[in-house]
Amino acid sequence: MDDGSLNNLGTWVIRQRTSLTDGILKEDRKRLLDDLGFVWKIDHYDVDMSLRARQWEEMYTKMQAFKETHRHCQIPVNCKYDPALGKWVRNQRAFERTGQLAMRPGLNDWTSWVLSGTRVVLIGMRDARKT
Repeated sequence: MDDGSLNNLGTWVIRQRTSLTDGILKEDRKRLLDDLGFVWKIDHYDVDMSLRARQWEEMYTKMQAFKETHRHCQIPVNCKYDPALGKWVRNQRAFERTGQLAMRPGLNDWTSWVLSGTRVVLIGMRDARKT
């Protein structure tokens, strides 16, 4: 499908979404697209459909694995274990500082983020009991 048909499909999808927004999409066409599972809005906190959310979950899982291995979540920005994890943690720290860290499934297991210099510590219920 390198003949440009993916570009044409993308353009068509944008036109359908725009037509719905503008109120000019015929109801029978909307119903057909709905029956197919057409995604009208993308990347709006829809954990199952959002690429960003799936990537967040993947990195959160990596952080859990780090904790299993190292028994802590003091992940440095220049993490040799997983450089992408270090960068992700840096971003989460920045989001927390600016109040933009959205609660995600799995974070409910933890009591708080503790921010410290170039490291982030995720304190869990079990950890909190130890201190």
